[in-house]
Amino acid sequence: VFGSTGESSNIDDDLWLSSQAYFRPIIECCGGTELASSYVQGSVLQPQALGAFSTPSMSTGFVILDDNGNPY
Repeated sequence: VFGSTGESSNIDDDLWLSSQAYFRPIIECCGGTELASSYVQGSVLQPQALGAFSTPSMSTGFVILDDNGNPY
């Protein structure tokens, strides 16, 4: 498993990195790194898309909205 912090990664870069290790997952993590935390991240317990986040981080009040502004 790889970890990537900061903004979401470039999909082509993620695909290349994952391919170098038999397509292991890359877990993205974003936001609040100066506080040793994050707002959104990936999870090995959910389906993942390259260069994307899948869930709010634990203990945050962050809400992910769909294209219509509804909670996801």
